[in-house]
Amino acid sequence: MPKQRTGTFAESTAVISVFRNETFIKVEVQDHGRGFSSNLDVAFEHGLGLRGMQERLRSLGGALKVESNAEGTRVIATVPIGSLNFNLESDGRLARAAVS
Repeated sequence: MPKQRTGTFAESTAVISVFRNETFIKVEVQDHGRGFSSNLDVAFEHGLGLRGMQERLRSLGGALKVESNAEGTRVIATVPIGSLNFNLESDGRLARAAVS
């Protein structure tokens, strides 16, 4: 079961979900705002936000997927667990993660 957090930002509500299994961690952020340009290639070319996230995830062997339309946007970041070092608290919570 994913952990979720909901918050209100500007004119939209965002839902953040985190999924984990033995091989990967996936973070999804979904909102119901106005969405990006119909051409996502343009969204990746302007600014550093999406492009920077994509480059960081690729350096870890992960991927970034963006789905957007007039009804909202979903950003999905996936990274293999093997590319991260984890320190867990005694109760199993993640204390910190660092790049290998």
